[in-house]
Amino acid sequence: NDCTHLRTLPCNVHVDDQVDVEDTVGSNASRLEVETDVITTLKSNFHNRREAVRAAGVEVENVVLSGYASSIAVLTDDEKELGVGVVDMGGSTSNIVIHSGNSIRFNDFLGVGSNHITNDLSMALHTPLNVADSVKMEYGSLHAPNNDLIELPIIGDESSTHEVSLEVVHNVIYARVEETLMIIAQSIQKSGLKDQLGAGIVLTGGFTKMEGIRELAVAIFDNMPVRLAKPTEMEGLFDTLRDPSDSGAIGLPKYVAGV
Repeated sequence: NDCTHLRTLPCNVHVDDQVDVEDTVGSNASRLEVETDVITTLKSNFHNRREAVRAAGVEVENVVLSGYASSIAVLTDDEKELGVGVVDMGGSTSNIVIHSGNSIRFNDFLGVGSNHITNDLSMALHTPLNVADSVKMEYGSLHAPNNDLIELPIIGDESSTHEVSLEVVHNVIYARVEETLMIIAQSIQKSGLKDQLGAGIVLTGGFTKMEGIRELAVAIFDNMPVRLAKPTEMEGLFDTLRDPSDSGAIGLPKYVAGV
C-alpha cells in the first residue's frame, strides 16, 4: 500500500434508528454505527516531510490535516453547526474542508496558490520572478485598473527595461484568480454538500488578501455568503501571527489544546 493512514474523522453517528446523534454517552442501544472520513497521504510525502522536520531538530508528535487546522483557527461554533466550507488559499496550494453538524464531511486539495500569479506575471510581463512578485504585491487587485504604465526590467537582460500597462497586470491576475475560484466552486459542488452550507464559505490564507477577492468569490459561488477570515484571538498570540496566512499555523496549537 503506497498510502499511510493519518486520521479517522467521525462524520455521522447512528444509534439504532436514530441518525446524527451528537452525544452517545449513556445511551442504551443494541447497535452503534459510525460513518467516518479517513484521511490518507502517500507514504513518501509523509516520510519526506517528517524527515525534513527532524533534520531541523524537531520531533514530529502528531500530523493534522492542513485544512482542518485552518478551520479550527477561523470558524465559530455557529458556522460549524450551520454548515460551512473553509478554503485556505496559500502560496502554493488551496485546501478545502467542509464542516456540517460540527463534523468534517469533505476535504479536497488544489495545487494552485498565489505563487502561480507571480509565475503568470513573470511570463506575461517578461520580467524576473522577484520583480513579478513585487508587482503582484503593489498592484495586485481585482478591481478595474487605470491605464497607467509601469517600467519593468526585462528577464535575461535586467539592465534594460520596458513599459507595461497596469491593465495587462490586472488581466493576468484576474484570469488566474477567477480560474482558481471556479475550480474551488466545482470541488464544493462535487462534494454534494453545497446545499448544507448554511453559513456559506470562509476564505483564509495569504491569497485572500488580494483586493476584491470576496466580491468575485460571491459571484462565482452563486451568491453564497463569503467571509474573509484571519485567526481568531487567543491568549499570548504574537502580533506577527494575526494574518490570514497564519491560520493553519495557529490552528495547530489550538488543535493540541483542544480549543
